[in-house]
Amino acid sequence: MPLYGASSTLWKKFFIDKYGRKRTGDDKFNIVNLHKFLLPIKKARKGNGLKNRQMPKEPDDSLRFTIIRHPLARLIAHFKKPQLDRGELVALKDQWVRPSIILGRNDPSWTDEKKARFELELDLWIDGKLTPEQSPNNTLLSEPTFSEFVRFIIDADDKGDKRAYNVHWRPISEWLDICQNDIDIIVKLENSKSEIPVLLDEINLSDHEDYFLENTEKENDVNIEEFMGQLSPRDQERINDFYEMDYEFFEYSYIFSTPG
Repeated sequence: MPLYGASSTLWKKFFIDKYGRKRTGDDKFNIVNLHKFLLPIKKARKGNGLKNRQMPKEPDDSLRFTIIRHPLARLIAHFKKPQLDRGELVALKDQWVRPSIILGRNDPSWTDEKKARFELELDLWIDGKLTPEQSPNNTLLSEPTFSEFVRFIIDADDKGDKRAYNVHWRPISEWLDICQNDIDIIVKLENSKSEIPVLLDEINLSDHEDYFLENTEKENDVNIEEFMGQLSPRDQERINDFYEMDYEFFEYSYIFSTPG
């Protein structure tokens, strides 16, 4: 049966990078265009009684699965991207890098002229056209901190700003839509050693177990408490509340840490 996934870096890396971008002769590896197989309500056809909604040409015996992780670990993994890759800093500039820095570093005592100057220099720095040494505001030109990133999300959520619900960190319970999508298997990344083999057995990929376990182990290497310690007690409470439904649905725990 055809095997489709949805926007998962690990699965893309396995199927596309490992096997190339051409079909291998087996439908389950033909996932170059996975983004076309997401299941929005408006485009899905009515189910056959076995599933509430079905994709076009989806066989009745299809298997739907997803892999989730602690929402704070997912948030941290995305935050680290621009810290590790200058290209990501530029790519995520307008999504949250620039607004996070501006929200966290603007001084209310600044004149409009000074504020505009700072924002101009910030744009030039992010785009690689200015070094901190060339700017009198050099102490303010650096990657956003985790505290600034979280404060941006909290502030956007308070204002009803859709940027708070970016696909990279919005609550799992909101995008997964368990009841409508009839997920057959949900694997928690933290339990990958025991749950990944079950999934691979279901989709006849047990021969590749070592590959998946090796990569999921890398994804699990996140010290949530260390990052939470960078937040004020109030911001720790608020970002945990942001993911409250995930904790209830998927039995994850609230995580707090003494600010360092």
